[in-house]
Amino acid sequence: MPRPFKCRRVRGNPSADYFKPRGVPLCDLQEVCLTLDEYEAVRLADLVGLYQEEAAKKMNVSRQTFGNIIDSAHKKIADAIINAKALKIKGGIVKMTQKQMRLCVPTTTNEGKTAIVHGHFGSAPFFTIYDTATGDVEVIDNANEHHSHGSCQPMSALTGKKIDVVVCAGMGARAVQKLNEGGIKIYRAVSGSVADIAGQFLKDGLEEITVENACAQHHCH
Repeated sequence: MPRPFKCRRVRGNPSADYFKPRGVPLCDLQEVCLTLDEYEAVRLADLVGLYQEEAAKKMNVSRQTFGNIIDSAHKKIADAIINAKALKIKGGIVKMTQKQMRLCVPTTTNEGKTAIVHGHFGSAPFFTIYDTATGDVEVIDNANEHHSHGSCQPMSALTGKKIDVVVCAGMGARAVQKLNEGGIKIYRAVSGSVADIAGQFLKDGLEEITVENACAQHHCH
């Protein structure tokens, strides 16, 4: 019996789903259809740069299936470019997994999306919370910005705030463990604005900080 077809996980719909050669009327063009799972495979392998085994896990398919998907996608894109065909992105048996989370970024100013990430989590003057679903931001003063060594408690300023992810330059293993126990994941970003960091996060472009790769120091970063 044939193996049951697995629904492929994709991050979301593309921002544009139709591309055509300039100056050629649509009525004169042949179309190539790139399915949503093929689009996602190209995003993970060619844009994000994941190895096929890791990308396959994200799409909930086997390594072999992912290889077949990406090969098909590459052939279709090559056909569209070389033979001057229109490329549309549509269809496929997929399940959307668009990230809808609230990111907390320590920032140097209270300028919202344009604020730059601060190098130290606990001593950041502000925390900027970015909602990936709506693009809304909330800025919170860090009342514990100035603290003595060993008394860093930055999350106290965020009491009552729903946060799914913390993005910072680094963090000690004990702090990572504590936040993980509270259901919060930590990712690394050493530069950039809140908007830049959110964009990288949505493209799976940030490294996750775990207990294993956390800073050796016991202070908060």
